[in-house]
Amino acid sequence: MSIRLRLILSYIAMIFVPGLIFILSLILMALFFIGDIVEVKNYYDVKLEKESIKEYWDERNLIYVELKQNTMQNPNLYLDPNYLSKIEPQLNRMRMGIAVKKADELLYRSPNLQDEDLEEDLLTNFISSHHSKNAMHDIKTLKYNALHTFYTVTLHDIYYNDQSTGTLFVFEDITPFHQLYTKFTPTFLIALLLALILPSGILTYMVSRSILKPLRELQHAAEQIREGNLNFSLQTKRYDELGRLSRAFEEMRVQLKHSIELRLKEEENRKELISNISHDLKTPITAIKGYVEGILDGVANNPEKLNKYMHILYKKSSDLDRLIDELFLYSKLDLNSMPFHFESMALIPFLQDCVGDLSFDLEKRGITLEWDHSGVSDQLAINADREKLKRGLVNIIENSKKFIDKTPGYIRIRTSCTPDIVSLSIEDNGIGIDKLSLPYIFDRFYRADKARNTAYGGSGLGLAIAKQIMDAHGATIHADSEPGVGTKITITFPYDLKIRS
Repeated sequence: MSIRLRLILSYIAMIFVPGLIFILSLILMALFFIGDIVEVKNYYDVKLEKESIKEYWDERNLIYVELKQNTMQNPNLYLDPNYLSKIEPQLNRMRMGIAVKKADELLYRSPNLQDEDLEEDLLTNFISSHHSKNAMHDIKTLKYNALHTFYTVTLHDIYYNDQSTGTLFVFEDITPFHQLYTKFTPTFLIALLLALILPSGILTYMVSRSILKPLRELQHAAEQIREGNLNFSLQTKRYDELGRLSRAFEEMRVQLKHSIELRLKEEENRKELISNISHDLKTPITAIKGYVEGILDGVANNPEKLNKYMHILYKKSSDLDRLIDELFLYSKLDLNSMPFHFESMALIPFLQDCVGDLSFDLEKRGITLEWDHSGVSDQLAINADREKLKRGLVNIIENSKKFIDKTPGYIRIRTSCTPDIVSLSIEDNGIGIDKLSLPYIFDRFYRADKARNTAYGGSGLGLAIAKQIMDAHGATIHADSEPGVGTKITITFPYDLKIRS
């Protein structure tokens, strides 16, 4: 559920829940007045004579109707002592009483209104101060101070048959209802107050907690990052805005950690690269410097020795030139600044040219270059940069040539294809590579056996350059090797299905 929807629902609940509780309170109060809620009556200790408040109320209303109708239809009944005596038991049972005036003279007063404890002067003054004219429905309330008794008084005009006027005073003892009201109202008001405060407080707490808790977690995570700690995880099961924010924050943390680790690794690689470059450049320069000093010091004191020194100097300077060239090439490949010119070219004729260029030099070293392309059409084409691909293959073959220690030695080149790919393998019978070193042979400056590699020479960049070139062609390259048996490097190309014309 989104925060927006949650807030809307909480606002709606804050409006309707208190209202619902208020309505339920009103219903409960109404039930108290119309039903037999003995428990509530006992709780408030209300001394009513009727078991049912509804029945009491209905009988009371009938008495009021009868008294009022008689004032209009048969007013002289209120001058008849027999009638007054007849209705008195009913009035007394309902805790009611009447007083009858004719003109300004009080003719009758119910016995229960003649109690000696009743304040006679208040009753008499109240009755005598009201005239009959326009007295209909004039309702007043008297308080009986001595016994905390409360009366309501209803006034009705009487027009007697002799054309005189008078007033009927209907007294009703409402003390039980007043007690009920007095005791029930505080509880009702407290319940109403709680109905208004508790739902709002609970909803506000729940909504604020659901929002503040993830915000505190985000704040803590931000403080951790500020202190340089990225080794934590921010987990959330929410799917609202804050949940999405937490997941985005966690993704940011992971990417930031990855980028920092990558930067540290690159920094370590850079230091290693500088160290390797320094070492590989210093080795031929030191040799060149030594032979030059020998010439200057007269060590080469005859033409034959001088010629030997000059040949050595030429070889060392060529090695240095080749190392600088490979460093420059690898740097451009690593920075993706080397331009590639791809074209659809036939693979088999291209490999024939490469084999022809390399065969002579390999034969001088007693190495046989074997090539098997049976089952592969001469017209099979791949999308490649001719010059860069040749450089990569030459680097692989040159690396194989350096580590062949057997006689006779051989390098086998095989091609094969499937409906999707074309594979090229270069296999030798050299010294092989141990399993621990095999995964790293395509890393820059990596030498599987550094002690022997010093004797074999090389910059340690040949296979790294080959891998960069194959990656640029969308090809994969991997090696299989067994120490003492030889090494096999396999390159897999996605090929161009177009047939050369």
